[in-house]
Amino acid sequence: MAALREAGRVAKPGAPVLIQVWGPHEHNDLEAMKEVARPFMPPRPADAPPEPDYSEPGVLEELARQAGLTPEMAFDSSWAFEFADEATMRRALVAPAGLAMLVGGEREEEFKEALSVGLAGYRDYTPP
Repeated sequence: MAALREAGRVAKPGAPVLIQVWGPHEHNDLEAMKEVARPFMPPRPADAPPEPDYSEPGVLEELARQAGLTPEMAFDSSWAFEFADEATMRRALVAPAGLAMLVGGEREEEFKEALSVGLAGYRDYTPP
């Protein structure tokens, strides 16, 4: 919520604030990445409230309203990730959401290797 409020605060007056979330779990190949990453993440605090399912229709819009934003549009898009090589893929997939910091430097290479193995079935690689 604080991040949404801050986005609204720092945006120029009238500028749009885009909120992105991965789509429904059953249509999202990045669920495989979450499965790989989960064992490397610290456990959620026992007293933490459950995370909402951000992919459910209306959830992000309601969070935006609570943060003082005015939702105007919701849309779906689809794309494929393309990387020049295995090393680039590993670096790029560890960068989002501070995964490298969450995993910790001492386990980063282990995590990258787990990503390579866990996502192998989702890659279409044609050697140059």
